[in-house]
Amino acid sequence: MKFFFFRETLIRAVRPGLHTFGQYDNEDVRIHRRLRQFLDEVFFATLDAYETASRHLLAARERP
Repeated sequence: MKFFFFRETLIRAVRPGLHTFGQYDNEDVRIHRRLRQFLDEVFFATLDAYETASRHLLAARERP
C-alpha cells in the first residue's frame, strides 16, 4: 500500500496555498478534487495492470 503513502504525500505537497488561513476558495477546491480523481484513476489502472499480469502468469503456469 505504498501508493497511499505516495498519494497523501503528493496531495499535501500540492495542497492549495490557502490565501486565507483555514479557508479554501473555489479554485483550491477544484484543484484538490481533480488531483484526487487523477490519483484514483492511477490507482485503479495500477490494480488493473496487476490483475492482468497475474492472470497471464497463472495461465502460463497451467499450460504444459
